Amino acid sequence: VLHRRAAAVQGMHRPDGFDAKMSGAMNPARKATLVLLCTTLLWGSSFFTMQWGAEGMAARLGPAAGPSGFLFVRFLLALALSSAIFPGAVARLDRKTLAGGAILSIPFYAGFLLQVSGLVRTTSTASAFLTSLFIVVTPLLGALFFRERLRGATLLGGALSLAGVWILTDPSGGLGSGEWLTLACAVAFAFQIQLTNVVTRRCPPEGVTIVQFAFATVASGATLAVLGVRPGDLASALSERHVAWTAAYTAVFCSVIAVGALNRFQRDITPTRAAVLYMMEPLFAAGFAGIFQGE
Repeated sequence: VLHRRAAAVQGMHRPDGFDAKMSGAMNPARKATLVLLCTTLLWGSSFFTMQWGAEGMAARLGPAAGPSGFLFVRFLLALALSSAIFPGAVARLDRKTLAGGAILSIPFYAGFLLQVSGLVRTTSTASAFLTSLFIVVTPLLGALFFRERLRGATLLGGALSLAGVWILTDPSGGLGSGEWLTLACAVAFAFQIQLTNVVTRRCPPEGVTIVQFAFATVASGATLAVLGVRPGDLASALSERHVAWTAAYTAVFCSVIAVGALNRFQRDITPTRAAVLYMMEPLFAAGFAGIFQGE
């Protein structure tokens, strides 16, 4: 009797099924879509900030060491902050998480190094558009290596997004060394998008994120050492215009928050759908470049 009365009360609460609709209004896929769309705003703001920071580093360390110097400071700060926020994730790092994070770190760091290296040789708008070419590569990688089914609606959405980004950003000017580096970065990021779902569905995303930051810090630091950059030179470069604040900004907002959100939520949707969402990034980047750089 009590069960029947409870069922009756629940059914009378909203006869139009409102509660059932609301309970499904924010399912994992929809929540992931909303969160990842928000992260594209942060990533869009990273183009002009990374360009300013890398150029400042290059002015003191030289053009070869500038990108690695900026990435070292950025990811060192991100590593320290994420470890402080998630001490439990650090304590629970196991061999599986370390291995998964290391695998994901390869395209992650390669993409950033190529992107920042290209940014000091091209405009923020052109870099953002060329980076967005991962929309072409991601579904192809998914079909070839990750058993992802290619859906016509998703592919059409990607094609329309790519055309729209081209029209709105107008990245004309031909292909120089900066553009080719950025094209290579798009391939690296496509691999990262695909691998993110594989790794974060098997390993804790917070731990994976910390491993990525650690890998990027070690890799960029090793590059600086090979190039003969001394710690004192790197410290003095922080006094260059725009270096310190852009490194801190990209560490907090574009790394700890944005990369953390990607690793936590992208696993709830397909990589190709995620790539379509990330097409908002170059539009935001073009907007920021227009406001702050006059592009």
